[in-house]
Amino acid sequence: MRTASAAQRFEAAESWAELAASLPGQETLAADGYAAAVDLLPLLAWHGLERGDRESLLTRSIGLAGAAAATALLAGRPNQSIDLLEHGRAVQWTQALQLRTDLAVLRTAAPELADRLDALRQEPDKPVVEIETPELAR
Repeated sequence: MRTASAAQRFEAAESWAELAASLPGQETLAADGYAAAVDLLPLLAWHGLERGDRESLLTRSIGLAGAAAATALLAGRPNQSIDLLEHGRAVQWTQALQLRTDLAVLRTAAPELADRLDALRQEPDKPVVEIETPELAR
């Protein structure tokens, strides 16, 4: 089984939501797609990515939480609507706070350790991973 990068999964969820939202009577399906996309925002904002990459990915998601919340309301899910807005806001605040944390001090004291930490920060967003799945008994 293969899995895609966070950016690819986000794009797929966003496309799912937008397609469903364009179809009459598919508010619930669209709300599910938007919820999936909003759930992926923390991965797009992960501080292990280069700052420019994070900003680019998050810029593409501007308005997503609002659209997700509006769609959840249309689907009759007011509580989910609030949760989606809060989740989107939390990601933005977390990102703003994390921008203050960098490796400059560590790099001065222990450059090899800073390089290793930087490499580890980038591990979770590798594009494709092979996962072995056992055969299911029939």
